[in-house]
Amino acid sequence: MQILSQAPELNSPAVYLAVETEYKFKLNAPIQSISFRLGENNLTGPLSTDTNKVIFYDANGEFITYIDLDENRAETEMNVAQSFSVTFDPGKECSYFIYVPGNEYAGVSFTDIAVTSSSTDLIPVSNIVSTEGAYYGDTGNDVFESALASNVALSAGVHGQGGTDTFKLTGADQVLDMNEIGSKFSSIEILDIKGTGDNTLKLSLGDVLENGGKNLFLADNNIQLVVKGDAGDKVVLDDLLPNGTDPGDWAAAGAVTVEGVVYNTYQHSALNAELLVQQGVTVDLV
Repeated sequence: MQILSQAPELNSPAVYLAVETEYKFKLNAPIQSISFRLGENNLTGPLSTDTNKVIFYDANGEFITYIDLDENRAETEMNVAQSFSVTFDPGKECSYFIYVPGNEYAGVSFTDIAVTSSSTDLIPVSNIVSTEGAYYGDTGNDVFESALASNVALSAGVHGQGGTDTFKLTGADQVLDMNEIGSKFSSIEILDIKGTGDNTLKLSLGDVLENGGKNLFLADNNIQLVVKGDAGDKVVLDDLLPNGTDPGDWAAAGAVTVEGVVYNTYQHSALNAELLVQQGVTVDLV
C-alpha cells in the first residue's frame, strides 16, 4: 500500500509490489487525474478476465471508475511495461484507489506516477508498510508508516535511499525493536513513534550510525538520528555496536530546537553519534 503525494508534479515516484494481496493507495488529498506505468508483470498464469484492475473511489468510498490493465493486451504483451492514465469526470475527485492483482505474477511495479490536484501543498511520498514486499524511497524525503511494528520485520525491507526519510509508527502499544529488524531497515533518519498511544523504540549505537546522517539536523560533525514522539512514548537506547562490542557510553548533552521542535540530545563518548529525542519522550540509557 502506498500514499501518494497530492502535489501537482511528482519526481517519478515508484512502488514495487509483491503480488500476493490487494493494495490500497491512499491519497493525502483528492486528485483529479493520475497517470502511471505498470511494468514487468512476470506473468506465469493465464490472462485474467475479472482482476488486474485499478479501481478508483471518492472520499466517501463511492466507486468512480476503473482501469482494466489487461484490456486489449495479448498474453505475449504482459511482460511489457505500459502507460495508463485517467481523468475523472467534472466534480469527481479520487481519494484512494485499489490495485487488484490478476494472474500469477511474481510482482509488478508502478513507476512514473503523476497526479493533478486542486491542492498545491507538497507532501512527501509515504508508503504504508504491510507484510508483503519491499519498500523503497527515492531521492526525496520519503515517509513510511505502519500501525504495527511487526510489519517491518515481516516485510522484505524498508529502505529510504536518498533524502532525509521518516518511518512513522501510527498505532498504539507497539514496540519497534531495531535489533529484531536488522538490515531490513536502512537509511531512515527520522523515527516517529507518536502514533495513537504509547509506543516504545529500542535502538543501539549501531542503529544510529547505520541509519543516521552527518550534520543532518545540527552542524556539530556528528552522525545524527531523530526520534519524534510525545508523553508516554519511550526510547530504550543501548551503546552496543552490531558486533556486540561496547566502545563507550551515551550521555545527555542538552536541549536543542530544530524547525520549532525541542529535542533532548544524547551524544556518544567515543564515536561521533548523536540521538535527538523530542521532549516529552522518556529515554532509558542501558
